[in-house]
Amino acid sequence: MGTNYYAHHDTCESCKRPERTLHIGRSNIGWPFHFRVHQRHGDAEDFPKRMMHDSSDWRDLLNDTDIRIFDEYGKQNSVEEFWKMVDGKKRHRKKGVMSGGYLDENGYHFITREFG
Repeated sequence: MGTNYYAHHDTCESCKRPERTLHIGRSNIGWPFHFRVHQRHGDAEDFPKRMMHDSSDWRDLLNDTDIRIFDEYGKQNSVEEFWKMVDGKKRHRKKGVMSGGYLDENGYHFITREFG
């Protein structure tokens, strides 16, 4: 069983719907959190504005005051709650990394493909 997490950007104050969402990654029981790699496509309107390929990229983005973090069930998480969960799961080390994945310089797991 797993839970997906999303960054909501430019949320409408009246209807509470985000203009844009970005898949942050997935938390599975007994596994480290796996961040999703995102490529930047070059359009000035693209979100995110840069490639997301390591934990420092995600920390910078998630600390933006226009970003809200939600899980797939609609529960909002503070930045602090999110990183506490992610860091708490770092000890769940499986041997190696998932197919299509890698560890960044801080030991966080990343995956370059869509989650199945």
